[in-house]
Amino acid sequence: MYLLYIDHSGELYNAAERYFVMGGVAVFERQIYHLGQDLEEIQQTILPRVTGRVEFHASPIRSGHKPPWKGMSWQEREQIMAGVYDAVAKAHSSVCLFGQAIEKSHVVPDFDTLMGGALERKKEAEERLNKARGEERREARRELSDANKQCWSLASTIVARGFRGLCTQFEFFLRRFYDATQPELQQRGLMIFDHASYERELEFLMEEFRSYGTGALAQIYNVTEVPLFTRSDATRMLQIADFVSFCIFRRYEFRDSSYFDRVAHRFDQDDRVVHGLAHRSSGASTCMCPACLTRRLRRGGA
Repeated sequence: MYLLYIDHSGELYNAAERYFVMGGVAVFERQIYHLGQDLEEIQQTILPRVTGRVEFHASPIRSGHKPPWKGMSWQEREQIMAGVYDAVAKAHSSVCLFGQAIEKSHVVPDFDTLMGGALERKKEAEERLNKARGEERREARRELSDANKQCWSLASTIVARGFRGLCTQFEFFLRRFYDATQPELQQRGLMIFDHASYERELEFLMEEFRSYGTGALAQIYNVTEVPLFTRSDATRMLQIADFVSFCIFRRYEFRDSSYFDRVAHRFDQDDRVVHGLAHRSSGASTCMCPACLTRRLRRGGA
């Protein structure tokens, strides 16, 4: 069985950010221990006096704003970042990366304007709620509820698009193991997420995909169960998923590929097409990222 550990980067409600990313690492069950040990060794090297497990998260390490990273030099923190990405790059060949880089306004036209307006209405309703009394307070509460619903309606569309894409990618990956003459090689998969506000949304979506497919697929067969959710401090694999989503986000939001390039070769690919990375953007027809370029070359469009 393959376990796909998934985290996200980017803020769904941030109208100023162009991208939201879902990314993760698929690990064959027997390789989980070995990849986790690579991170344990990094911790022992940089924090030899710390006996408990330290949680690795890319953004706090890079920024150095929180302990135990606060006080470390930029060079030291960059060495930690490089160490984690190098562990992924050099991992067993069965380890595979997946990601969905979603330009919000491509999925929801005028997302920044709509979300900005909804957040402004939410702020105004909260201010009214703090000052109002009686019927005015009840009206402010209704306005706040409506604003929250609008924010989530916009955000949930982005989440659903990313999850739909990951399910499709993972299912295609698992189907490549099928061989009628060697059924023992067939693999099943399970998706594991860090705890998030959209847990119930993903559970309902998975039930829908199993029955009616994802659009690109008629039906999901090999991804078992609904997604599971756990704490990122409980498993090194979710911490690696955080690094995967972080490098994708840096690549598309800031055009910084310094981390992405270290692990780009680990995204699922077959017949020279990078299937494990998807770039959902209005500019995909001219984009030179691995996801867009290899698909165009396959179609003979570049």
